[in-house]
Amino acid sequence: MTDTGYEITVETDTVLADADGGGRTLTPGLGGSGARHLARLAGREITRAEADDDGTLTVAFGDGSALTVAPHPDDEAWGLIGPRGERAVCLPGGGLAIWGPSDAG
Repeated sequence: MTDTGYEITVETDTVLADADGGGRTLTPGLGGSGARHLARLAGREITRAEADDDGTLTVAFGDGSALTVAPHPDDEAWGLIGPRGERAVCLPGGGLAIWGPSDAG
C-alpha cells in the first residue's frame, strides 16, 4: 500500500527494470523469488503510475527502477484499489475496467 492509500496487486508475470538498465521477469506467488522482489518495492517512492488502454501498467520509482505488468490472455494481470474505494483492473486479454468511489463495493 502506498502512503496515500493506494494498493496495487500484481497477479501475473511482471518485468522489473533496474535503474542501471538490467531487468528480470518476476512471477508473483507465495514464497517465490518474484514475491520477494515485489515486496522490496514497498516503501519506494512512486514517481509515475499509468495504465495504457490495452491494460499495460507501468509504475516508475524514485530510484529509477520501473515495474511493467502486461495484460494476460486468461487472467486479470493487476488491480488497483484507491483510498476512496475507486478501482481499476486489467481485464483478461487486455483492456481496463474502472470503477469510481460511488460504483465500488
